[in-house]
Amino acid sequence: MARSGVSCSADELTTSRGSNGDTSKKLLQSRTGGAYMPRAKLKLMQKVSGKSGEQYQRVNWERIKKKIHELVNKINTTNLVQVAR
Repeated sequence: MARSGVSCSADELTTSRGSNGDTSKKLLQSRTGGAYMPRAKLKLMQKVSGKSGEQYQRVNWERIKKKIHELVNKINTTNLVQVAR
């Protein structure tokens, strides 16, 4: 069963574990859209070092985007003011 937001399969991950740079680049460029991410992928993405690099910025952008979506999903008419603060 393929998920719409994940661009690489588990088979691709196991075959390309030797080339860590290629795998991390694929993972960083994938759009998960808040979908479940296995621990192995998550750890690989968290290994990114250097706060000025493109990879670090991409990981942070995904984290911020998920946080915004989380807040938007919580909003209803009774808690609009509390969530907006």
